Amino acid sequence: MTAGGPRILVVAPAFLAWDLGVYVTRLLAARDTEVRPFAYRGLGDRTLANQRLLDVVADYRPDIVLGLKMGLIEPDTVARLRDQGVVVLLWYVDCFTGEIPDQIARLVPVVSAVLTSAKGMLPKYAALSQTPAYWVYEGVYLPAFSEVEVPEAQRGLYGSQIAFIGNVFHPPVADETIALHRYRLLTKVCSRFELKVWGGQGDPDTRQRWQNPCPIIEWPAYHEELVKICTSTAIVLGTNTVNDVELYFSNRTFLTLACGGFHLTHYVPALEEMFTNHHHLVWFHSDEECLDLIDFYLARPDERRRIAAEGKAWVRAHYGMERQVDGILAIGEGLRGR
Repeated sequence: MTAGGPRILVVAPAFLAWDLGVYVTRLLAARDTEVRPFAYRGLGDRTLANQRLLDVVADYRPDIVLGLKMGLIEPDTVARLRDQGVVVLLWYVDCFTGEIPDQIARLVPVVSAVLTSAKGMLPKYAALSQTPAYWVYEGVYLPAFSEVEVPEAQRGLYGSQIAFIGNVFHPPVADETIALHRYRLLTKVCSRFELKVWGGQGDPDTRQRWQNPCPIIEWPAYHEELVKICTSTAIVLGTNTVNDVELYFSNRTFLTLACGGFHLTHYVPALEEMFTNHHHLVWFHSDEECLDLIDFYLARPDERRRIAAEGKAWVRAHYGMERQVDGILAIGEGLRGR
């Protein structure tokens, strides 16, 4: 273990350019914190992934393991790390239903602390275990989303009346009726407006059964590409797999606003604590209200530009991911030696 600042191992499924683990690792390194990534996907089966994690910890001797999802990691492995004096933080930034997923629930009693991006799930975590739980939303890794000038010749490629960035066909939930909410909204939008969907989609079987509701551009829409989409599109639409969990919403909200997009998104409880409606963004409560607001704001480009500018300034000033990393470091440091 280190004598000064903490040595941190970031555990995640993968470390692709747009992954949360890459952003966190870079922000920690920028603070001169000693940090190393560990990706468990692709190491073989579950047994091999857990053994490899134990081997890396034995060699690297971290003070804190920050786990992002930890989908293949077993509770026994976490318990062994805790027995060695390692603080294990689990940061789960998804919320696909109003319940804690089984894999996460198995880990909660054995980690040092759980961090959730869904504030409304804190009572569920408290009921499950005495493990301390904290609300830590994701925010934006600002260096990846700097301003980009879109050439006039490319505005037709990136632009449309409406854009949706995300998976239409198969959000990762077992209940298909939940997934269908998004699909049906987008189908209604596409029937009345010019809509483009961006990003990789779900499994081919679901796509074949449901059929395409609108044009889909399947390449990763991240970083500069996302900035180009958001600044070339009149309205960037948002909705979540669940819309009734207090202060859980897709990180697309932060990203869209940071990129300078005008964001129309589904309301979630207490969203007004973080944003002001019709000032930073605009929210809707139903499909019908969504369609009415699209009509309203397509006819008001000056209002869209004003709201987009306010939202961009607000997110970049208040919701940069560096604040979250500072908070996570403080939680981890507070648990060392306990």
